[in-house]
Amino acid sequence: MNQSSQSLFRESGSKTLWLDYQSRVEQLARRLAKPQRRDMLMEIRAHLLESMLNTEGSELERLQQAIERLGNPEDFIPFWVEERLVQAADPSLMVHSRWQLLRMDAARGMAGLLKSMAFGFGYMLVFYSFIMFFLKLVFPENIGLFILTNGVPFVGYADINGQTEMLGWWFLPVSLGFGLAVFWLLNLKTPRT
Repeated sequence: MNQSSQSLFRESGSKTLWLDYQSRVEQLARRLAKPQRRDMLMEIRAHLLESMLNTEGSELERLQQAIERLGNPEDFIPFWVEERLVQAADPSLMVHSRWQLLRMDAARGMAGLLKSMAFGFGYMLVFYSFIMFFLKLVFPENIGLFILTNGVPFVGYADINGQTEMLGWWFLPVSLGFGLAVFWLLNLKTPRT
């Protein structure tokens, strides 16, 4: 990061936020050649500074709002990198650039798939815990946390022959609390920097 970028800001919080954002951009754009990376950084800097001019508040608040409007670099920089790689590909580098693009798309797709699977599993747990809550009201002896005859814990519906139910009516607040906690974690918003 050059000195002129740091001298743009008087507040230390603004300098820190600026440097953090720029370093995230640089990290995500590392596959680009230096001139392309420099151009991308200059474009982002210009956009943020222009956006700050149209915002009210302290220096730090204006920078935070400008960054919020532009978004997380992780959300848009990979697309910009991909676009610049395609634009820069000459016939001799076409295969290499296409291979890089394919790898980036495959990695992004796999990350999205794994994230979707994790969210799906989480929402399935939420649904299951709420269903178990209501079924406990209907079948109080058969729904709960059981220790099976082989010593394995089991949550759900079980015949009571030889099974030991561990929580009794405490199963209701535990299942409801678990479901709400998982739902809250799944919907937790990560703050933008």
